[in-house]
Amino acid sequence: MPQYAVRISSSGTELEGRLHFPDGEELPIGGVAVCHPHPQYGGDMDNTVVIEIVRALLDRGIAAMRFNFRGVGNSQGSYGGGTKERMDAIAAMNAVANNDLAPLKQVGLAGYSFGGGVALGAAPEAPDLAALAVVSAAGEGDLDVEGLAKLTMPKLLVTGDADSFATVEKIEELAGLMPAPTETEVYPRTDHFWWGSEQQMAERVARFFRASFEP
Repeated sequence: MPQYAVRISSSGTELEGRLHFPDGEELPIGGVAVCHPHPQYGGDMDNTVVIEIVRALLDRGIAAMRFNFRGVGNSQGSYGGGTKERMDAIAAMNAVANNDLAPLKQVGLAGYSFGGGVALGAAPEAPDLAALAVVSAAGEGDLDVEGLAKLTMPKLLVTGDADSFATVEKIEELAGLMPAPTETEVYPRTDHFWWGSEQQMAERVARFFRASFEP
């Protein structure tokens, strides 16, 4: 999968990222920025769930950006408590849309665990967001209930039935805060870390974005 090292400017803080394009000569149908798990617990853009989502997106003709939040890897800055990371997510989306190789009109946002919580917080502040997918969403701070109620783009919320952080009840409550179209999917015998179920889940996420991006 062709990939390019990129630097992303997030309100003056420079982040590192990898922009991936599908194989072949056709232009991607769209692009997705993928947010990684909690940086204070070892989360970064090389997380296995993040990588699996990126691969599934590429298989369906969608470009993908994985990146490190501020203070992670070679990204500048320091941990922002989940709030400043929202700016990082929006900056990554903008970098996908305005990349020098194949600027994209349709851009989505995905996140896993802490990254899912960041994506939920960033979505109301991203007016051009085409689609949103969150996997085992977990985060810090209060949810922007009014902001979530304004998210009219396609949305997908995924978790496992054995997830003790992003429980089925929490995901269903989140879905109830957002207008249609909002999809949920619960995977049996699956906990927060998705061991053994990463590929199946990632393919579901990629199918969702492909359907959302179809003209």
